[in-house]
Amino acid sequence: MNHHPSHPGDQQYSYQIYSLYGKKLLLLSEKILFFAYMLRSFLFRDFSER
Repeated sequence: MNHHPSHPGDQQYSYQIYSLYGKKLLLLSEKILFFAYMLRSFLFRDFSER
């Protein structure tokens, strides 16, 4: 039964890595969305002024 003693530790480790990458991806996507929103509003304002 006890052939893989390191398996639960690996699962916990991979979960920590996934949560860390998930937070970074969330922050990055928020920055990208904010930048795209600002760029779009800037372009639309530029077009409406002409």
